[in-house]
Amino acid sequence: MPIMSDKWIRQKAENEQLIVPFHAESRSNNEDGTPVTSYGLSSFGYDIRLGNVFRFFNPANIVNRNLEIKCVRDAIEPDVIDPVNFNENLTSRHELREDECIIMPPHSFMLGVSKERIKLSNEFTAICMEKSTLARCGLCVTVTPLEAGWEGYVTLELSNKTDSPIKLTPGMGICQVLFIHGTEPCEVSYGDRSGKYQDQPPEPVLPRRKM
Repeated sequence: MPIMSDKWIRQKAENEQLIVPFHAESRSNNEDGTPVTSYGLSSFGYDIRLGNVFRFFNPANIVNRNLEIKCVRDAIEPDVIDPVNFNENLTSRHELREDECIIMPPHSFMLGVSKERIKLSNEFTAICMEKSTLARCGLCVTVTPLEAGWEGYVTLELSNKTDSPIKLTPGMGICQVLFIHGTEPCEVSYGDRSGKYQDQPPEPVLPRRKM
């Protein structure tokens, strides 16, 4: 299963809207000229950028707890994070202006979103890897696999692993997408089965329950 080259990525972006917007070379400056971590086309991948909408977990809703053992049928307090019945009130949405940045507190977690929209056909899947500069600063960027047939803006799980704040600027390169060719097209794509995170909007998407 080969990883696709810059030539392939460029052709797919120009002809099939694989990545929108698309930059055919690596850049190290934001649109306004501000220096940022690099984004754009690389040898065997594409560095996507950080958008300007974020979701924070509200500190007031997080209670220090000791380990608890409960029956799954027990009532669960509303401040507990339940992956299959997520309480949106545990988070706050923040949209930054063009001249604003985020100072991420030590050992904190939040959701971000990519500036690019990605559209995958049925014979390709994609994985996202951290950029070396950000990893060396202690920023962990987690993205689950982008499955064949998926399309939308990428929700980013951002964690500060250090004891110091980290500055994040919308438009900075945030992670690299690697496109992988399957041995053959899948029989049922993410779009075919109406995946719950299909066609994500340009802002972080909270955990959803597929009905």
